[in-house]
Amino acid sequence: MAYFQSCIITGSALYEAKLRLYLHHDYLGTNRNQTTPVVPTEPNDFGQINVIDWSIEEGSDRGSKVVAHAQGMQVQCGKNKQQWYCSFNMVFEDDRFKGSTLGVQGVYEASSPKEWIIVGGTGQFKLAQGTVSATNLSEDANGRILELAFHIFYRTIES
Repeated sequence: MAYFQSCIITGSALYEAKLRLYLHHDYLGTNRNQTTPVVPTEPNDFGQINVIDWSIEEGSDRGSKVVAHAQGMQVQCGKNKQQWYCSFNMVFEDDRFKGSTLGVQGVYEASSPKEWIIVGGTGQFKLAQGTVSATNLSEDANGRILELAFHIFYRTIES
């Protein structure tokens, strides 16, 4: 058997999905869902690493149904301003997409609109690609809530 094989894929269809969900980013308080194992000594917190397990919910209100968790990390990558590189797997736990994931990454500034890329997926979202637009809805001393608009292209692959 050769180390490389190529074939035409049959039984594969391209699908499009749009989701509107809410990310609850709690960096302080009893609902805290991130930790900082690396605290830098550089100005502007350059190099700070946060490990995240943000909840992604149906609604913007506290206590809305949890649909997924964003599990990964963010790194403060701006030497002269607060600019964060974020990389996480969005792990679904609701009945509709349970066990599926989306790989998301991108750079953002806390005060500006964000757009991240979807770099892959599993389960229902096999071979996913697309974008996530995030808008700050609210912020208080403990964290912020972001509205997330997903535009996803994915394939179904028959066994």
